[in-house]
Amino acid sequence: MIQATYLKKSISQNADKVELDIQGYASLVIELTGTFVGTTVFEYTINGTDWYTLNANILGTGVVETGATAVGKWIANVAGLLKVRVRCSAYTSGPIVVALRAVPITGGSNSDKVSDKVATANTPSIATDATALAANANRKGWQIQNVGINPLFVRLGASGSNTVFHAVLKGGTGDSDGLGSSISQMSGVVYTGVITIAGTTPKYVVLEL
Repeated sequence: MIQATYLKKSISQNADKVELDIQGYASLVIELTGTFVGTTVFEYTINGTDWYTLNANILGTGVVETGATAVGKWIANVAGLLKVRVRCSAYTSGPIVVALRAVPITGGSNSDKVSDKVATANTPSIATDATALAANANRKGWQIQNVGINPLFVRLGASGSNTVFHAVLKGGTGDSDGLGSSISQMSGVVYTGVITIAGTTPKYVVLEL
């Protein structure tokens, strides 16, 4: 069973980086500490060669950032990615202390399971709104499934669109046929901010615990 993984390392020069293999993991928490002057960027790869900008929400908010110039904590959806890294793109002084913690898609210790923590869920219904879930600090887990035929673009944050999103959920071959894909966080670190949806004629169901 895959357990949560943790890495902590200091950056002390330009182009230095902290890199973590996150195959099999769903969520990533990034923490920057220390007294420093510099700029970091968050990046991911799916093939080990090409790196792209990673969107991460400031922990506890719906604000999305792709890097930082100050201390803080961020959370990102990393399901399906190969590796992530925090790279220094400009450095003056430091060190910049980077901590990365990834939580698995399924499993984890028994104490991490949502079923051990909650006994209620939201009232089920088919939704079409741009906001799938409002921010909820008490959220213990969530899942969104596409029950329409068109792709859904899901953003962990406000103002999701077909160009700004964290995941794309494939549609089914017919309405509510159960073949549409889903995204969820049901253990470990759970995102509690607003979740928004974009797409042509969106149709989905939401589970919130």
